[in-house]
Amino acid sequence: MFQYGSTSAVIPASPALHPGFAADPSTARAVPARPGKRALAERAIEERLGSAMLTVANLCRWTGMSRSSLYRLFDADGGVQAYIRDQRLARVAEELRVATAGRVADIAERWGFCDAAYLARVFREVHGVTPSAYRARHAG
Repeated sequence: MFQYGSTSAVIPASPALHPGFAADPSTARAVPARPGKRALAERAIEERLGSAMLTVANLCRWTGMSRSSLYRLFDADGGVQAYIRDQRLARVAEELRVATAGRVADIAERWGFCDAAYLARVFREVHGVTPSAYRARHAG
């Protein structure tokens, strides 16, 4: 059944229309967002990952999605901000594994972190060590 104002539409799924969903209404589930929307948002994030212009408001504008739609797409990742942070942290970790990557402050700036202290704090939360300690363990 569909209700205006609801966050997701629960509709009985027909196997012909929605492969993988049961045709029995008692087992109906929310129809997931089209994969294209998630891919569009991920591509927009990837293209601007190091930019200070990468904000939720701008991402909504670039993708043509509402804020609530965008948040729903990344709900399983802890939200769109968490997804962006995790992607940035992954790029930082990649750079730290290369001995010639440069200063941590430069890496922080390159990947959109406001400063090295903030990067160090969130990096430690995720990896359990500071960026410098991570570099010392993994560079080479």
